[in-house]
Amino acid sequence: MLFKRRVRKADPEAGILPLINVVFLLLIFFMLAGRLTQAAPFNVEPPVSAEAGAAPGPGAERPREATVLLAADGRVALNGRPLDPAALQEAVAEQLAQQPDLPVNLKADGDAEASAVVEVMEQLRDAGVRRLQLFAQARPAQGGQE
Repeated sequence: MLFKRRVRKADPEAGILPLINVVFLLLIFFMLAGRLTQAAPFNVEPPVSAEAGAAPGPGAERPREATVLLAADGRVALNGRPLDPAALQEAVAEQLAQQPDLPVNLKADGDAEASAVVEVMEQLRDAGVRRLQLFAQARPAQGGQE
C-alpha cells in the first residue's frame, strides 16, 4: 500500500490576515494618541505678517511656556482655560511665581482691536512677564513675486 501524500495548495489570502490586523492596530493607536494637544476654547486667527519666522520643528526642545489667547470679541484664555480679562494678570503672576523666566506666547486674533492687544500686553508686563512672543502667520506666497 502506497500512501499518497496530499499536496496542499497555497492559499493566496492567508498572508493578508496579519496585514489587516496590523493596519487595524495602527488605526486604533492613532485614534487614541492622535489628540495630544488641548483644543483652544475659541478660534483665534493671528494677523498676517511679512516678517513671520518659521516655527521650530517638531524635534526642537521647548521650555515650558504659557499661552494667552485673545479673541476678536475680547475673550481671553490662558493655557486653554477661558478667563475673565480682569483675572488674566493675577493668573499669569501665579504661574510666574513658580517659574520666573516663563516665556509667554500671545495669540491675538487678527480682527481684535489693537487697543485690546496692547491692554493684554500691559497686563502681562505688569504681571512680571519678561519674555513675550506675539504670534502672527506668514503672508501667503504669491506666484512669481518676491
